[in-house]
Amino acid sequence: MIPNATSASRANATSGDLAHQSPHTLILTAIVTPVTSVERGDPSLRMADYRGAIRRWLTESEFSRLILVESGMTSILNSELADLAVSSGKVLTEYLFDFAESARKYGKGRSEAMLLDRAVELLPAGACFHKVTGRLFIGNHCELLCQTDAVVFNRHRSSRLRVDTRFWRASRRYYDEILRPLTEKIDDAQIETYIENIYPLDETVTWQSSLNVVGFSGTSNEFYG
Repeated sequence: MIPNATSASRANATSGDLAHQSPHTLILTAIVTPVTSVERGDPSLRMADYRGAIRRWLTESEFSRLILVESGMTSILNSELADLAVSSGKVLTEYLFDFAESARKYGKGRSEAMLLDRAVELLPAGACFHKVTGRLFIGNHCELLCQTDAVVFNRHRSSRLRVDTRFWRASRRYYDEILRPLTEKIDDAQIETYIENIYPLDETVTWQSSLNVVGFSGTSNEFYG
């Protein structure tokens, strides 16, 4: 069950068949209108970021199923993206949640983890998936998809944080057994309980190539490349 979710009316109608056939599923997390303090907070800019990144994932990637989860009840999909998904032969679905209160109380990391909890429930028991921050595109993702380790996380570039949560890979089993129980521990009130420090790194491997991240940081408004 996916409570409080709304599936986009323009979602590809063939999603039921392709969902179980797809070897490459990408989960994109989103919040168009942030309720926490971030430098890139303008909803119009963020909407453009999301739509631009989704457009690239549809036209430039091997992901055949894209699951977009948004935590502020704001739809990102439009007719252009829906038509592009169909013409590209890909499944694009959107689910909207109201996690604003959790974000206000515990921070954006908690609401992101809550989105992932719901999105992973949509996957078959034996599935693996990739997660990306929805406003970003990974320029060398095709190369990274060749890496078949069940769980892949990079170390964060900041010495104060442990895990880079912008783009990672996991199996549903690992998520359900290891990551899902950590959601309620994530709290931006102190750095030790940021999602980047709550998610474990010791049991995972890192990407064999550096991430070529394209897009703006929501926290700092820095352009990655």
